[in-house]
Amino acid sequence: MDPAQLFRKIGRTAQVHIPFLRELGKSVEHRWRLLIRAPHDRELDGLRLIDVPGNALFLDVGANRGWATRSIKAICPNVRIDGFEPNPEMARRIAHLYRPPDAFHMLALADRTGEFPLYVPSYRGLAFDGLASLSETEARRWLSRDTLFGFDPRRMAIREIAVRVTTLDSLGLDPFFIKIDVQGHEYDVIAGGLATIASSQPIIFAESQVLDIEKVLGLLSDWSYQVWRFDGAFRAGEISEQNVYLVPASKIGLIRAS
Repeated sequence: MDPAQLFRKIGRTAQVHIPFLRELGKSVEHRWRLLIRAPHDRELDGLRLIDVPGNALFLDVGANRGWATRSIKAICPNVRIDGFEPNPEMARRIAHLYRPPDAFHMLALADRTGEFPLYVPSYRGLAFDGLASLSETEARRWLSRDTLFGFDPRRMAIREIAVRVTTLDSLGLDPFFIKIDVQGHEYDVIAGGLATIASSQPIIFAESQVLDIEKVLGLLSDWSYQVWRFDGAFRAGEISEQNVYLVPASKIGLIRAS
């Protein structure tokens, strides 16, 4: 286990035993990042090296607490952001952000429409809303002996919340950039937005840990998408441990070398 994974495991374990630590930690982290103008995901700093058109539309799919929205607004203050978050508790938190999305949708995006259960895992009574998923299997797999010291499966529970689900294509949007963080359902979000992708060819930013990159690139092959890594500079064809950029051929010219 690398030091970063160990640190996260220690922090997550402390939270389930002393729940107020989570909100305290997130509050302190939020204020610190605002002070130093740092994004919550370091790879989002790559936006500084992309020539983003004025008034471009960004989508924050799986907005959760609104961290990505805050980060994007700090780096690209002139863009418009539509946020998507189906969890009512997270929606309430987003409504109180200093810089909330310009438009907010209490919806999940996928490759189908209707009302479906959102599975929210909890441990020792502490809900892990950020790990919620439309797949119960995905919701369950994030809490385990690998992620919590002293993990006891009997203390884990799953709460179901009925949420509205629709497709990106049903919304008639023209996004320049789409951030997707939906705990294993990234492929479904993209599959439900192929008409939008055909017309807008957005840059897509997603977690590499849960993304089947070869499968997604196959889905996006008509627009010659490539995977890019950002670690202070953009590197074509490389995959980072946390997040990747999927860039269509039509927008590669917007990426600056440094």
